[in-house]
Formats: sequence, C-alpha cells, structure tokens
Amino acid sequence: MAPQLVGCLWSGDKVVARGSLWWDGLEEVRSDTWLNAETRAAKAFLQVGRLGELEATETEAAVAFLHQACDILCQWGCTLVLGPMDGSTWQSYRCALNWNHGPPFFSEPQTDPRWVDWFTQAGFTPVAQYESRLCLDLSQTHPPGRRWHSPASVRIQSAQGIAVEALLPQIYALVMASFRRQPFFQPLPEDGFASYLRPLLTQVDLALIQLAWDEDRLVGVVLVLPDLLATDSQRLIIKTLAIWPDRAYAGLGSTLLEAAHQAGFDQGYRQAIHALMHSHNLSLNLSRRYSQPFRDYVLMGKKLSPTQ
Repeated sequence: MAPQLVGCLWSGDKVVARGSLWWDGLEEVRSDTWLNAETRAAKAFLQVGRLGELEATETEAAVAFLHQACDILCQWGCTLVLGPMDGSTWQSYRCALNWNHGPPFFSEPQTDPRWVDWFTQAGFTPVAQYESRLCLDLSQTHPPGRRWHSPASVRIQSAQGIAVEALLPQIYALVMASFRRQPFFQPLPEDGFASYLRPLLTQVDLALIQLAWDEDRLVGVVLVLPDLLATDSQRLIIKTLAIWPDRAYAGLGSTLLEAAHQAGFDQGYRQAIHALMHSHNLSLNLSRRYSQPFRDYVLMGKKLSPTQ
C-alpha cells in the first residue's frame, strides 16, 4: 500500500526526520477499550490516519515531525492517528519495546524502541499491545481433559501435495472471517490477499502448513514459516492461526497448533515463535499453554481535534 504522502523535516540542508502518511482506506473504529466512555457509548466512527516508515536523528526532530504529521492528517479529516503503521495491519506496524531476548525473527517489525518515548512526547498513548512468545518444546501436548473438542467430522491434514494456489479463495474467506473483529483490521480484496500470501508460500515447506476441514469446508489453517534469520537454532514461526468463528470449533486452535509443532519437530525444528498476538486475542491464551515470553510491542494512537 503506497503512502499518500512522504514527509521530511529539514534542519538547514539536512533531513533530521522523515516518515510516510496514509489517510484513506481505514475509516471504522468501534468501541475499542482505550476509547473514553462517551466515545464507546456512541460507537463512534473515526477516520484513521497512519504514520509509518519513520526515521529520525534525535528526539526533538522526531517529536516535531510527529506534531507536523498530525496537523497534516487532521487537515485531511482524520480524527485518530496510529503509529507506527506502514499503511495497514497487513504491513509492518507496532513498535518493539525491547530486544532483550535476542535478535529479530523473520518478518518481525524491526523498530527503534525510542519511538515509543517520542510518540509519547508528541501526545500519543498506547492503543493496543501485542506479544510474541517462544515455544522450546514442540513435542508437548495440552491435556485432553482440559480442552474443547472439535466435531468428529473435522479432519486435519498438512498442505503437502495439495495445490495451495487453488485453495487461496477458501483461505481468504477463512482469514477474513477469523480476523474481522481484530482492532484496526482492514479487509483486503481477494486479489490483494493472494498477492500478499503467494511470496510467503514460496518460503515454506508445505508439510508445515496445517489445514482443518469439516467435510469439504475449510474451517482452520495455521501458516508456518521457517525463521530465516535464526542462526543458532532450527526455529519455526507460527505466523497465522485462523479458525472459523463458530463455537463448535472452539477446541480446534489447540489441535492445529500441536499439529504444526509436531510437523516442525518431524522436519528437525526444535523451537517455534508464536508471532505478534494481540493482548486480547484468544490465540495468546492458547500460546501461553506452550510457550514463554519473548517480545512485547505497542501501537500508539492520538485523537485529533478538528480545530488542531
């Protein structure tokens, strides 16, 4: 998604801060918990601007750039601005809060932790928090007596030997339905989703991808990538776990995740990153059964006034 404006802040003949702005395509935000009670009661619709692709030499320049970018987004009708976000949640967004547990994994947003302080100084507050977790034992299983059971008609299979390209319409419908209630989710057209997914499929052993079928209907998928940046371990990335939103499939997440772990173990992998889960996402509760903390992230936001 190309930015609608790329801005630079100059000091003399030197660029001291830069970033990209978006103000179209994301217009609906309802009742998120960080909004005040009046806004939640009104179920307000907000025009959402985004700030991404950010760089700055030091704090003063970063804060000045953020203030000016907010003024521009306000002039384009935005009533809320999010950052860092490179256009949408399908692109790089969120800011890593620390790098204490090791270098970035493949596809992880590699942001400067100082941006959180810079956003804060420009009047932003956290609007969403996220977490990645590390599983060190791919052979573990969750006690069957403590999990929901999926319908007997559901079967699990890997994508090995399957023409995944032909399944893209079903995967698209499943992912859109599964994630539509996620904060700041922006649907993609089907061709855009296919363009997003195809490059990822070229980097993965299809035996790692797990599919759940209820008769001939796709009701679950877990997309798994090798961590191409891991140098000292055979590590997987659980990138997407999508379940059809129906209470009948409440136990399917555990089944699919364990199937993905086992497939990775059989291929020689010994660790898995459960990547970039929203703090209120059910997948995070599921991940905690198998994993330990690895990295935290935050998305910052600022409400704009028409008089700004």
